[in-house]
Amino acid sequence: ALQLLDVEERVPWEMVSSAEGLDWSLARPFWLQNVQEGRHELCTLAQAVGTLESALAEGALRRGWEEGREAWLGELLAAATATELRDALTRLEQAILWSAFEEGGGGDDKEA
Repeated sequence: ALQLLDVEERVPWEMVSSAEGLDWSLARPFWLQNVQEGRHELCTLAQAVGTLESALAEGALRRGWEEGREAWLGELLAAATATELRDALTRLEQAILWSAFEEGGGGDDKEA
């Protein structure tokens, strides 16, 4: 849960989309509560990772992410161990184009 919270905290507001009816400023408190309350439940954390990914604005993720997204999402939601969940989150974190935003942080921003 700590790695997930760290990634979310580093995401600049301009990187979060309000498309599809999701206003992150309104959704975030509930998302944080779910992460905190479900920090020992893989299913809850996997859903939180998926929610964060879906909230990212178009252009926030590396070129090519969309082609592998369905497979990644399937692996994320099927994660049966903390290691599998962490690996899925790490792949998402590495796909974020941190350098495209002033408040970005961490990660290698080279295009894949």
